[in-house]
Amino acid sequence: NDLYDNLILLVEKDLAEIGIKINAKAVNMAEIDKYFFQKNFDAALINISSGIHPGFWNFRFWHSSQIENGLNVFSYRNSEVDKDLELGLRAEDQKEAKEYYRKFQREIFDDPPGVFLFWRMDMVPIHKRFRGVKIGAAKFFGSIPEWWVPKNEQKYKNGPN
Repeated sequence: NDLYDNLILLVEKDLAEIGIKINAKAVNMAEIDKYFFQKNFDAALINISSGIHPGFWNFRFWHSSQIENGLNVFSYRNSEVDKDLELGLRAEDQKEAKEYYRKFQREIFDDPPGVFLFWRMDMVPIHKRFRGVKIGAAKFFGSIPEWWVPKNEQKYKNGPN
């Protein structure tokens, strides 16, 4: 999309200014196996999201067990990261998991697997007439069947009264 196309141009320009020429290629989903999963690249610009549960995708991208057949295509290996991700996924409650993920983040900061360019926050506007909306990391869009609008605030009718 435009955000990443523009980001690639900025990275190319910045690297050129310090004497590094790159041959950037945007890869569509049909080509992803040829480049990404076959590790056929020198560097990759990817969008990584930790989603609702910080351990789920972080485990798949950064745990050393995911190097051969998982998403750890960068072959990142760090035993502390492995341990914290494993313990975070096995934690009994959110408070305990939070501590392991905090340690994981500190270790990734101290031993980065790559250059993290930015953190993007997405906003989802919802009109104030909607009720029953649960805001938070867990079950945000999963709560849509529970949303409702009071009859006197309804603007659109779908089906019988």
